[in-house]
Amino acid sequence: MGLLREGGALQGIWENMPEGKSRVKAPPGCARSLGALAVTEEVVKAIRVPEEIIVGDRDPVRRMYVEPLEKVRPDWPVKLVPDTGHLNCIFKREFREDLKKWLDQQAGK
Repeated sequence: MGLLREGGALQGIWENMPEGKSRVKAPPGCARSLGALAVTEEVVKAIRVPEEIIVGDRDPVRRMYVEPLEKVRPDWPVKLVPDTGHLNCIFKREFREDLKKWLDQQAGK
C-alpha cells in the first residue's frame, strides 16, 4: 500500500520497464502493468473507508510510496514491522498481530 502518483516518475518507470530487467521472477508484463495502478492525490483524499498501512521498517517501498502517502493521508496510521524488508514482512508475528488487531477493530470486537 502506498501512493503511486498518476503522471509521476515512478509510474513512468513501471510502464517503461524493459523486458527482463525486473529482478522479480514474474511475467514481464506484470511489472509494466503496475503503472496502471497510479492515482491522483484527489482520489486518495476521497477514500472514506478506514485504512492502516503495515510495512517493514527496511522496506524500500516505504520511502518511495508510503512516505508520500503519509503526507496526503496523515490520518492513516502506519505500523512498522521491525527488522523486515518488503517480502519477509508478512511472515513476522508483528505483521499478523497488527493486521488481526486492525481487522478486529473494524469488526467492532
